[in-house]
Amino acid sequence: MCDIDLTIIKSVRMLSSYPFIRLDGAFRDAYMMHAQQTGDTTAILMLFECYCDLTQNNITYTSLSSPSFNGIVQGFLGALDSEDIIAGSYSTRTHKARRFIQILSKIRSDIPALELPVWSTELPANCRPVWDALLPELNEDAKKYWSCWPVKGTNSASMQTAFHLVWRSHGATFAIEIYDAIRLYLETKAREDLSALNAMLKFLSERSDQYPSDAFKDPVKIHRFFEEYCNAWFLDGHEKQFVIKHQINRWGYLIKIVMSALIEKGKWAMPFTMSLPKPSVKSVKGGAHTHIKKTENGTEVHQKLITDIPLQITDTEAIELLLNDIERDINIVAEWAKSEKSRLWNSYQKRKILADMGTYIKDGCSAKSIEQIGLDNICTTFERDGFKSPYRSLVRKFGNNNGVILAKELGLPTSDSIDCYRFLLIVEHPKIQPNFLQDLCLFNKNGQQTGFRSNGDAECVLDGNKRRRGPRLAQLVVDLNPISKRLVEEVIELTTPLREYLKSINDDNWRKLFLTCGYAFSRPKPVRGISWHLKVLNEPHKTQLVDGFERILNKDRMTDDQLSRDEVIGFMSRVSLGTLRASCGVKIYLETKSVEKMAKALGHAKYDANLLSHYLPDAILAFFQTRWIRIFQKGLICEAMKDSPYLLRAANFESMEELHEFLSNHGLKDIPGHLDNPKNEPDKVENSHVVIKIDTGILTALLSIEQAVQNAFDQSAVSGMARYWCDVSKTLTHEIQQSGKPLLVEHLQRALEFAEPQRMEKIIYAHS
Repeated sequence: MCDIDLTIIKSVRMLSSYPFIRLDGAFRDAYMMHAQQTGDTTAILMLFECYCDLTQNNITYTSLSSPSFNGIVQGFLGALDSEDIIAGSYSTRTHKARRFIQILSKIRSDIPALELPVWSTELPANCRPVWDALLPELNEDAKKYWSCWPVKGTNSASMQTAFHLVWRSHGATFAIEIYDAIRLYLETKAREDLSALNAMLKFLSERSDQYPSDAFKDPVKIHRFFEEYCNAWFLDGHEKQFVIKHQINRWGYLIKIVMSALIEKGKWAMPFTMSLPKPSVKSVKGGAHTHIKKTENGTEVHQKLITDIPLQITDTEAIELLLNDIERDINIVAEWAKSEKSRLWNSYQKRKILADMGTYIKDGCSAKSIEQIGLDNICTTFERDGFKSPYRSLVRKFGNNNGVILAKELGLPTSDSIDCYRFLLIVEHPKIQPNFLQDLCLFNKNGQQTGFRSNGDAECVLDGNKRRRGPRLAQLVVDLNPISKRLVEEVIELTTPLREYLKSINDDNWRKLFLTCGYAFSRPKPVRGISWHLKVLNEPHKTQLVDGFERILNKDRMTDDQLSRDEVIGFMSRVSLGTLRASCGVKIYLETKSVEKMAKALGHAKYDANLLSHYLPDAILAFFQTRWIRIFQKGLICEAMKDSPYLLRAANFESMEELHEFLSNHGLKDIPGHLDNPKNEPDKVENSHVVIKIDTGILTALLSIEQAVQNAFDQSAVSGMARYWCDVSKTLTHEIQQSGKPLLVEHLQRALEFAEPQRMEKIIYAHS
């Protein structure tokens, strides 16, 4: 039997698919007419609908003049004072209560008899007894209906489902039966994408006449239902331009749930075909065919990395993008994360120091500022009392201050501030997936510290699970270096007040490594994924976050070349834990010239020859799988030539582009295909070569670049093309030394004598 008590609604967004039943259209129209003038949505109104259903009250426009309506409003305000209906910070819930009263006050201009309580910041708390008195009498069916029907996987991640729609269309019994079956099945699985399941529930709820509950006991009707839904699912995905591979994967997961949880358990009938429709994914070899987006200028780019990679690109552009831009973008994110980490850690240490200097606050200070109370006194009180939630409990102690500012001063791990540690851990260990950190438990269920521990050799590890690797390979152990070990130790210290609070209220989330208290003093919870899309980054509470990136992005740029705010936000919108990890993986490939080492660094359970194709589009792969591979991973044939050692001085190259064009045209030539592979056999490492035309002049230019790059005062500013030719020079020098051919060795020795790295210093740096 479904065992759901009144469950906190994590976000009002979860209520968007609930229909209005208790509030009539005339009242809703009157409310929204005034709400929309101030930019409010139906969110608060939907919470009021939930309250009225729980308390079995129907609200009409004419009933607003009834004296009983004032009591209903007071009960709703009391509910917002608690966390029984909606989660969130105290200030957020108080804001909803104030907006509700303000909008009803505007309606009173049309209904003079409408009685309302007078607003004050204490009003919700004063109304709390009204709500508390109603709690024992709440309708049990309504509790289940408004629970948002959560399902929780093995990683403790809870997701909302849309069974309330089926409740309305097919009845409570049918909805609860299939919900219970699916919930029990998913409890043994890690969290997956349930979009196809929720879409199916909506599809079913709209066809109750055609497919009533008993239709799913009929083998013919159940197969017909899924055939119709299959067509609707893929047509909808096509219209919305969803990636077909992802649509097929989501569909396959839905069918797995239905077959395992409902059909094989006897809840629904087994179709005569013994299966349900299940299209398969056709494998595509090579090239990154997803994460494709068109920019404002019409260029199609691949967005698997922080750096946008155009789908059509020249060899020269490929060199600059991959040997310069990718590393630069990684460094920008890392520099921001280090700056944020320093700020947060310094605030924490300052709190610890001031706590020994201040005086404990016994009485309330609600009307005073931080300066009037004294930050040292606040720190002393915080260290003694510990973290408290909601924030209103701190208002009495710490004054009527901005909670966000106070949390920053105290060095608390807020939603934005703690993210820097996750970015830095991925930079140190690209094998760490974002979900690994999100799910990682510091303690097991017995209270033993297992997620961060010594491996017996005086070294420390992170021990958790990596999703999508199956039970046998699920465990992922990350050997920490001194930098990452310190990062984890700091995270543990920063989150200790939150962990102690959660443990005191028996919230199992206390075991998680990464905890956050929202934007200020919300109830602590595990961190979530990072989504810096354009809409979020333009919101006021993200101003400081954007400011931090703007400082770093414009730090070394000329005054007249500063990036605009929109350009900074555009860069940030490409930054996530996933794109950082992918960029770090590609960087390792560029440094090692080895896909195997890239796979190992990313923590892949097995080597996949097509790994690189997941991260780079075809145009980039074409370059790396021909010229790049031939130079750095395959055989070299060096052809000796006679030329002047004074080529470098005579040519007087003015730019890296000029030198690059010269070396490309005169220094490197692929062996013609009919000579290198006369039988037209598949490309093999041992049979593939690149011919290098060697003379003292060419070698002098290459060695000069190599030495200039190695001596560069700012390695991060060296251009991609300069890095490329530096690597070519190193590889070529090694090959000549190994060959033992006298003429080649002579050219190399003379080139070393004539190398002039100072001539290259002016051209090796990237343009700002």
